[in-house]
Amino acid sequence: MSETGRAGAHERGRWAAPLRVPEFRAILAAHGISLLGGAVAQVALGVLVYTGTGSPLLTALVFAVGLLPSLLTATLVSAVADRFPPRRVLVGCQLVSGVVVAALAVPGLPAAGALLLVFVLGAAGSVFVGVRAAVLPEVLSAEVFPLGRGLLRVVANALQILGYLLGGAVLAVFSPATALLVDAAAFAVAALLLRRTADRPPAVGRAVGVLRRSWSGVRESLRDRRLRALLALLWLPPACAVVPEAVAVVYAAENGIGTAGLGLLLTGTLVGAVLGELAVGRWPGDSARLVTPMLLLVALPLLGFLARPGVVVAALLLVASGAGLGCAIGVDRLLLAAVAPELRGRVLAMATTLPIAAQGLAIAAAGALAEVLPAHLVVAAAGVPVLLVLGTVGGRAAAVR
Repeated sequence: MSETGRAGAHERGRWAAPLRVPEFRAILAAHGISLLGGAVAQVALGVLVYTGTGSPLLTALVFAVGLLPSLLTATLVSAVADRFPPRRVLVGCQLVSGVVVAALAVPGLPAAGALLLVFVLGAAGSVFVGVRAAVLPEVLSAEVFPLGRGLLRVVANALQILGYLLGGAVLAVFSPATALLVDAAAFAVAALLLRRTADRPPAVGRAVGVLRRSWSGVRESLRDRRLRALLALLWLPPACAVVPEAVAVVYAAENGIGTAGLGLLLTGTLVGAVLGELAVGRWPGDSARLVTPMLLLVALPLLGFLARPGVVVAALLLVASGAGLGCAIGVDRLLLAAVAPELRGRVLAMATTLPIAAQGLAIAAAGALAEVLPAHLVVAAAGVPVLLVLGTVGGRAAAVR
């Protein structure tokens, strides 16, 4: 690691520490540009598919299909960072994403072809975030690593909000096809930024297959009770916290909430997640000690929806629940301490991609429940699994300290 990275290690709990590492700044900038381009592309493609087909289902699938590859990459290709030079993979994923987005702008593209390309786009993005997570401990010291991971999440949440807003503004000026071509250029810029990262060799030789090594990493992680507990604490809370977003439209309709209030419901958890990560990152003590109380903060506000609150109280509850997701910084610290070096890259890839897949599954489950239950009960029910996982695995996770 560079001397700059080591110098940042003593500044525990301060957000400036990872930003002092030039390689991390390049990764963060590429991360931000590709996320913003991806969010705008998603909005543009949704409009393009809906205007071309008139199908709400196909339009919804545009948003859902991109999440599906995360489950596959978490289990079957988590060893990509071990098997191939990480920089080439990171740059390649951005270039593939740019080509796919440009292809989506082709006039007259069939809906089935568009969904297939969206799946490829999601796969490239999933591999990218997995490899980036695996290489991050080589970029940042052990003390600064949780802050680096937290900063990537903060940027992701903030840009998701901005991307949706910017997507609407861009489409007010440009056609969806033009917006997609601009987004393709953004991925190319991100690839150029990633060329500035170190050219590290792969951890294993060509004789080792990606699928076999990835699956062995899954098996070894599941055999270790501590790793099982920590991975559960990383994927389940975000999955439960996204449920209010999944049923926000239904909740608004059932409670007479207008479009302005719907916006508050859709962004409340994201705003809270940004605030929670920033607060934990500034915490002067051991962030791992905050895991239990912040998991409670995720769950308890969701139970408050049993009272079927109005829009202001509901939005505040969602901000509070989202703030509890700042527990991930403490869990990241525990995870890095618990995982063996030879397993680290694969575990960190799973820890990054599994939450994305879990959120996609949670959105689908919430939509199914909302068919038979009022939306406020669906939101309240989302708090229960967090309390259960805290009671069953929280003690094992704490034992890592």
